[in-house]
Amino acid sequence: MCQHAKYGVHGYRAQQSYVRRKLVQVIAAFTLVSMAYTKIHLYNWKEQTMKTIDPNDSSIARRTYLGLSAATAWRALTFVALGCVVSLFALALDIKPALARPLMASDACIVGYVWRDAYVGDRVCVTPETHDQAAYDNSQATNRLAINHLPYGPNTCVQGYVWREAYSGDQVCVTEEIRAQAAHDNSLADERRQPGGGPYGPDTCVDGYVWRGTIESDHVCVTPETRDQTAYDNSQAEARRATTFLVYFPTMFMPRR
Repeated sequence: MCQHAKYGVHGYRAQQSYVRRKLVQVIAAFTLVSMAYTKIHLYNWKEQTMKTIDPNDSSIARRTYLGLSAATAWRALTFVALGCVVSLFALALDIKPALARPLMASDACIVGYVWRDAYVGDRVCVTPETHDQAAYDNSQATNRLAINHLPYGPNTCVQGYVWREAYSGDQVCVTEEIRAQAAHDNSLADERRQPGGGPYGPDTCVDGYVWRGTIESDHVCVTPETRDQTAYDNSQAEARRATTFLVYFPTMFMPRR
């Protein structure tokens, strides 16, 4: 418990991993030393024994020595294999932490706290409840943008402008005078077309008028000045849309459609 309080959960685990690696390294080193000692001991024992046995002797003593020598060789090979396996395991424990970010006590949280993870790399320590709240807030980020909660949708106009409504669905933002002009031009559409049509089809305008052109299919006949104004309003459509919906004082106008 004291170790947890001192290093935190992540720091305590990192400390345990370090101790475990060092322990395996000590075992591997001990095994290698034992192998070397065994080899030297067997070699010395063999040399001393060979000096006391007659090469021409075929007695039981020589046959017994040769049998012991073969068995000892297998034991030596076993020690070599065991030492290699343990050494490789110890080496793997040292390499694995290098491939991943080690858990350092410097950014580990004390007991009862976790990383907030509000963004990648956020290591601020908070309660689990705050961690969950941060994850939920991140999931709601787009839904909470002001542009998604404007009173008339994403095409809400900034203060001082309204939708032109020259045709159904026309949400280009213009002044109130321009909207009134568009409604007036719509009411006189039939009067401004040539009876029976003309060179531009049934929607050919009488002299002095041209197609308004709010969109390609808008053939309402208007004055050339109105057509130019329409083209200018279309070019300013993006700049006249609201991006926020804030009311600082009750007397201020809210964005209008």
